Amino acid sequence: MIKCKILLLILMVGAALSVSKLSAHERFLFIGTYTDTIYVYTFDDQNGTLSEFTKISGIKNPSFLKRKGNNIYAVNETADGAVVALEFGDKELSVKGGVSSGGDDPCYVDVNRDLVAVGNYSSGNFMLYQIASDGSFKAAVDSVRHIGSSSNSERQQSAHVHCTRFSPNGKELFVADLGTDMLYVYPIKGKKILKNIAKTVKIEAGSGPRHFEFHNNKPIIYLLNEMSGEVQVYGRTKAGELALLQSLKDDNMRSQNSAVGVGSADIHLSPNGRFLYASHRGVENCITIYAVNEIDGKLTYVGKQSVEGQTPRNFVIDPTGNYLLVANGVSDEIVVMSIYTQTGKLTPLENSVKVIKPVCLVF
Repeated sequence: MIKCKILLLILMVGAALSVSKLSAHERFLFIGTYTDTIYVYTFDDQNGTLSEFTKISGIKNPSFLKRKGNNIYAVNETADGAVVALEFGDKELSVKGGVSSGGDDPCYVDVNRDLVAVGNYSSGNFMLYQIASDGSFKAAVDSVRHIGSSSNSERQQSAHVHCTRFSPNGKELFVADLGTDMLYVYPIKGKKILKNIAKTVKIEAGSGPRHFEFHNNKPIIYLLNEMSGEVQVYGRTKAGELALLQSLKDDNMRSQNSAVGVGSADIHLSPNGRFLYASHRGVENCITIYAVNEIDGKLTYVGKQSVEGQTPRNFVIDPTGNYLLVANGVSDEIVVMSIYTQTGKLTPLENSVKVIKPVCLVF
């Protein structure tokens, strides 16, 4: 009954808006937050400026977003969580519907063809939903619950699913579990997860695998570990197993051995595939930069850049590859940085905007 009331409230908060024609250098940026609001900004890729366009309220903790065409999927990161489908059309932003996430504190959502995968952090499980051609939800088609723990008695007392991403070819679902120090690769057949033949990788105890990125055109996965701050590079064998190729850690990070921990958060490749970036919270509040070898996909450490604020939970690179925008959750701001495309290095611009508790950025 409570879930029904929550979903009814979500359905009532669709907000109409008039979408003016954007210039050739403008695009929309959607911002998920730890409030009850999703913001829409316009971003000008000529000068790197952001302007608030509209917002929609009444959606509790829409902390993580994913876009497919004109549809936006947002988790409600709460105990007894939900996931909401919104449509961003030529004339309006509206909520199409919502469903229970099937667990507690959903923190990630991904979409692939006619499936949505949502990961529940606190309950250690993930759900697979079928979606209709218009982007609305149809039915839950599968679910998996992880069981286990790892070496950190405070952070890893049980499974904590953190990232659920479909592979580039759509035939697998990759799942990072921070609580069990495991990375799973689940084959998908039709609309079902083939649980019995999943590939698994055991990460070093206490690492806390969080987010990962796929190489643009090679069978390589870049994994970011939240608790250790380590970036790992995995390749695929002919049998489909994941093989560790490289592990890197910035030994200059002050919080490596502190009680605070590194708090690594997000990881993305530049559009041209030449550079990899990772954000770190803790006391670091920085982005580390790696050059990607075009032959084997391995990484070379380039350096790090302060995010000019606190707690860079997520960031995004604009489609031109010229700008990196970071959501500083505690200092309540979006900071824009220019990317020097020859070296990958970052330069903060004086274009930051105030947004309360920003979490996730999606163009």
